[in-house]
Parts: sequence; structure tokens; C-alpha cells
Amino acid sequence: MEELLQELQGLQASWKEILERYTLNVRSLFAEIATAAAGPPTDGETHVPLSKKQLDLMLLELRTVKLKPDKGRGKDLARIEKVLDDLLAAHGERA
Repeated sequence: MEELLQELQGLQASWKEILERYTLNVRSLFAEIATAAAGPPTDGETHVPLSKKQLDLMLLELRTVKLKPDKGRGKDLARIEKVLDDLLAAHGERA
């Protein structure tokens, strides 16, 4: 029984570490998109600002994503990540 509890605690520690890393990765995606949406770069910045067409397409995609946060499901996290990846691809930041 003690061995099972130790393994369970190890799994839980790994789960927490994965969640923390995943959170950092997704926050980075949000930051990349926010930087692109911020407009023309200022001194020292190198991002390419969004065109009107890109902005309109991104807004449409953001407004149509269907999420159910109250259910706490992984598929909503996957949907968010897909939208972020799609937005970056539309801006030319990702393939």
C-alpha cells in the first residue's frame, strides 16, 4: 500500500510539473500574438504588425472558438492551443 501511495505521489508531482511547463508554453503563445497585435514595433522590437485582413481573420477565429471552462476538460486546452497556433500561422510566425 505504501509503495502505491509513493508512486501516486510521484505521478502527481510529474503532473504538476507538466502543467506548469504547459502553462508557460501557452502563455508564450499568447505573448507572441499580443506582440504582433500591438501595432508597429518600437525601438528594439522586430515583430511584423498585423494587416487589417489578418486582424479580421484572427478576431473571427477567437470569437468562434467553443469552450466549456466549467467542465475542466483537456480538450478545451487543446482547442485553445490550436487557436493560438492557427493565429500564429496566419501571421506567418509558425508553419
